[in-house]
Amino acid sequence: MYEIKRILKKDGLLYLAVPNENALILKFRTLIFKLAGKKNEALSFKPFNHPYHINGFTKKSLLKLLKDNNFSILKYRNYAGWYEFLKYKFLSKGFIKNALLLPIHILAIPLRMQFYQDVICIKK
Repeated sequence: MYEIKRILKKDGLLYLAVPNENALILKFRTLIFKLAGKKNEALSFKPFNHPYHINGFTKKSLLKLLKDNNFSILKYRNYAGWYEFLKYKFLSKGFIKNALLLPIHILAIPLRMQFYQDVICIKK
């Protein structure tokens, strides 16, 4: 954030897209690990941990970070890649696994707990 603040001019626009650490699918996967007796794996299973990401963000933490660094939020969006099953060959393991998770992704829509979030903001 320091580097973004340094190089972005006043009234400059910032588009930022990050995974949602509060996503319903992550809570579901954690529950499955715990029910399978793999509590340690459930605790370490976060796509936001190293080497994938340095920080994870919820809506609240992302908006707070931006406001604390003098950005005005123009638009926030929560969205998901519920169509992941379409990336796999029909009836393959990846297709079936992701198709079975589709109801979780759909349920996340009205709950505003989808996997991705993005924000457009302006530097004050």
